[in-house]
Amino acid sequence: MNVGLRTGVLPFYLLVISISIFAQPKSSDSGRRLTLDVVVTNNSGKAVEGLGEQDFSVFENDHPLKIASWHAVGGQTASGAADQTKLPTTEPPLKVILVVDEVNSSFSKVTHERAEIRKFLLQNNAKLTYPLSIVFFGNDGIEMQNSSSFDGNSWLTAFDKHLTALRAVNKTSGLSGEVERFRLGSNTLRSLATKQIQTPGRKIMIWISPGWPVLSDSSIDVTSKTEDALFASILSTSTALRQARITLYNIEHLDQEDGTLMLFLYRGFLKPVAVAKKALPGDLALQVLAEQSGGLVLDASEDLSVLINHCIDDASVSYTIAVDLPPTGKPEEYHDIEVKTRQPGLTTRTRKGYYTQPNL
Repeated sequence: MNVGLRTGVLPFYLLVISISIFAQPKSSDSGRRLTLDVVVTNNSGKAVEGLGEQDFSVFENDHPLKIASWHAVGGQTASGAADQTKLPTTEPPLKVILVVDEVNSSFSKVTHERAEIRKFLLQNNAKLTYPLSIVFFGNDGIEMQNSSSFDGNSWLTAFDKHLTALRAVNKTSGLSGEVERFRLGSNTLRSLATKQIQTPGRKIMIWISPGWPVLSDSSIDVTSKTEDALFASILSTSTALRQARITLYNIEHLDQEDGTLMLFLYRGFLKPVAVAKKALPGDLALQVLAEQSGGLVLDASEDLSVLINHCIDDASVSYTIAVDLPPTGKPEEYHDIEVKTRQPGLTTRTRKGYYTQPNL
């Protein structure tokens, strides 16, 4: 099979991908129930409030599913009551996880990002709307506080103590550097998602980064072993994001030399992978995983603090829908999920689908 990888990268790539496969996340799902966090927008992209359970239909592989439970989050429901629900009202508030990528961004970009994040933390007298965690992804792995906080000032203190540690594996490091950044990025995302599985409630992860290399600019034969390893990584990452109820947002901060190519390259990989023989490195691109989770990919042409708020606002009005799934044929099988509204002119956004686990 031909895949876009540069000539000469395959042997090293086989090594790093073979040692980076995570064990499948232990399922936290109840039986065969699937929980979906759904954002509904109008033609201008504004979140739509006031919808009721009767306004939604859920489909798996084009077959309708019965809604087992429904909950409006934020805003007013169709009846005007903010607490109309068929789910427990004790669910914790939306949790925001902000990831500062110091591996895939240049020093100048990270410096600018830090100034913009400070601006975000200081708004509203440093009182945050939702509990926030900040993750620094750098030379020595990830640095993350174990707790989240509504206090912007406390995060400023931790922020100022952090020392930026940019890796030497950048564009000048050649093929091995690109493969290393690919491995580090995809593994770190999967690790962060897995750690959130046991934490209840919905989360959004805002990853500020141009993303790791897609590895797709020439043609080379890839063995079935590579395909199997890639597919296992894709499956475990997608499953961890779903089980943790994480919607991933990517704010791209591209260097000028990346140009238009890097901005649009990932779009050729948006269709979810159903079988190992079709797995490509681009299927693990940060931007691809963000859109498949129901999140957004935003170009940081505006102020970064504005875009962070945009991600939070996008998730603050949503609908949580749970459906009971029909029996499945086999594990590791991909199933498309689509949520539709009965009202014309509205767009729904949620995760694109799921891979079956032994008990799902």
